[in-house]
Amino acid sequence: QKLADDEALEREGLRIILDKNFNNQFDIYEATNGREAIEKAYEIKPDIIIMDIKMPGISGIEAIAEIRKRLSNVKIIVLSAYDSFSYAKEAVNLNVFEYLLKPIKRSTIIECIERAIRLQDKEREKIQNELKLKEKLSSVIPYIENEMVASIILGDIDKTDILQNMNLINFQYNKGFCIVFSYEGSSLKKIQDQIEKNYIKKRIENKIRESLKKNFDCIVSKGVLNNIVGVIRIDDELDTYKLRSLSIDFAREVTCKIENETNVIMKAGIGNEYEGLENSSKSYKEALISLKVDSPSRKVNHFADISIGNIYNEEYPFEKENALAEKINMGLLGESQELYKEIIDWIFSAYSDNRKKK
Repeated sequence: QKLADDEALEREGLRIILDKNFNNQFDIYEATNGREAIEKAYEIKPDIIIMDIKMPGISGIEAIAEIRKRLSNVKIIVLSAYDSFSYAKEAVNLNVFEYLLKPIKRSTIIECIERAIRLQDKEREKIQNELKLKEKLSSVIPYIENEMVASIILGDIDKTDILQNMNLINFQYNKGFCIVFSYEGSSLKKIQDQIEKNYIKKRIENKIRESLKKNFDCIVSKGVLNNIVGVIRIDDELDTYKLRSLSIDFAREVTCKIENETNVIMKAGIGNEYEGLENSSKSYKEALISLKVDSPSRKVNHFADISIGNIYNEEYPFEKENALAEKINMGLLGESQELYKEIIDWIFSAYSDNRKKK
């Protein structure tokens, strides 16, 4: 706690009241003028300040105004010998806890401080509960995002739970695109220890998630079949070419960093941007196609930059893509791998046929 009053006798009287009635529940600090009150408030960051309006130099109102700039939650009790509307109005505008007129009864000051303490305790408890809730939420957010990405991949976004989850994690999507990062499993074969292998996989996943979250407003899937999917929200005014360039540069930087840190070979595919969450599955499919185009000199491909970009229409096996996502959600790894191989074989076959036509 903190006291500021220009009368030493009054300060001593207040200290005696506090010591006697609050049994050393808190520390007490004193200031002899407004400037000192400001300095000590900044240094100590008190819970409660008892401030006299009239002090040498900087007045109590001026001191409160300065203190409020940094300490918005401190409870300030104003003592004043002036029964003036203008002073009271200024105090109200500065959000003081109480405005007490001198002479003040001992019972009044005690009751006022008790109310301030109760309010501070209540507010502190609220903050602690909010922090606990935020901690709990942060631990489940990756799972919520994973479910959302799965729904987007399946094109199944009509469910109310995806809208509720978007509100829960404050992800408001109007327009965006998908990016798929992939690491080659063969890069990990030389690592015999399964624990170390799992650690590296988790490290790659965390690095990608951290980088995506740092640079974009997005949701990110957990690693499945060596792939990690990001659904990225963008602003409408962002130029398409600039966005493509920015996303490619970002993906290249991330893949290079991971390769340097883990010696695991990385690739990334990026889809076009679309309006509406219901169209995000198109961008995902484009990102997956871009990811699998064989380009030894380029580890990052954007769908708009590859020749294959114009040949996938109704022929693409979307039913297998949807079945793959469902199998992944069900945890059927063997069946998922078979479907995944069928889709990739189709992509390479279609791409090869397209190149021959040209």
